[in-house]
Amino acid sequence: MLSSVERLRMGLLVGAGLLVAVIGGFLWYAHYRTHRILRDLPERLGASITKQFGAYTYSQSLEGKTVFTIHAAQAVQHTNGNYTLHDVNMVMYGRNGDRDDHISGSEFEYDQKAGLVHAVGIVHLDLEAPPAEGAPGKPLAGQGASQKAAAKPKVAKDGAANDRVIHITTSGLVYSQKENLATTDQEIEFSFAGLTGRALGAEYNSATGHVVLQSAVEVSGIEQGQPVLLRATHGEYDRQAEQVTMSDARYSSGGETAAADVGTVYLRQDGSAERIVGDRDVRLELAGEGVVTSE
Repeated sequence: MLSSVERLRMGLLVGAGLLVAVIGGFLWYAHYRTHRILRDLPERLGASITKQFGAYTYSQSLEGKTVFTIHAAQAVQHTNGNYTLHDVNMVMYGRNGDRDDHISGSEFEYDQKAGLVHAVGIVHLDLEAPPAEGAPGKPLAGQGASQKAAAKPKVAKDGAANDRVIHITTSGLVYSQKENLATTDQEIEFSFAGLTGRALGAEYNSATGHVVLQSAVEVSGIEQGQPVLLRATHGEYDRQAEQVTMSDARYSSGGETAAADVGTVYLRQDGSAERIVGDRDVRLELAGEGVVTSE
């Protein structure tokens, strides 16, 4: 017959074994439930992941020329056919393949069927003005844009890119491949040829290079050694014609002010203003010398 001490020892061993079994069962069940939740979570969210892969590239051609390319360091494909792209650089070459315009950001949602690209968070645009005929970098006749490098515009040592590039930072950008149109209703910041500015809402046509600033346009900088400030309720930049059209424009520099319902800025090849033409309700004022008005 077992002594009371031996019975107690045996009971403790059996109890410890049962405790370990119960804890092990709970751990296994918790692992099973966690694994199942993680497995089913994408489907519950309506965007099940079917494939994850590294570098992703997609190009679209028109009449034998590449007009649009999208690069991503990583891509995730969902069951609905859409993609989530990380570290993205989109390149638009224009109808004639005469420039490299870039749209880049950390994350994009890409609906390939609808041809829509939604930027998530901050996005950067580098828009290159078309080079003049015969200028370095212009494609030779018959040369496809796909042969051009897809690298971003080179930046000068002082940190400023060449004067032929407009740098834009914004958010909420949506790009439509079918319409060749990138739009946002958020605030944008931009710099060009030593000038900086901001506006609310913008449109960019990748086929023509046309840029529209929807409202609250403000540009400042230094021109000919003098600080300048330009405000307008609306602005459009035609890169082919090298001119900017501003609605309800107000310009001031060096004690001089000018205002007009419509102001047109004609640009030089380096992006600086060659001349400004005011139309309708024009007002010129020179500090201490008087005011001139004209229709």
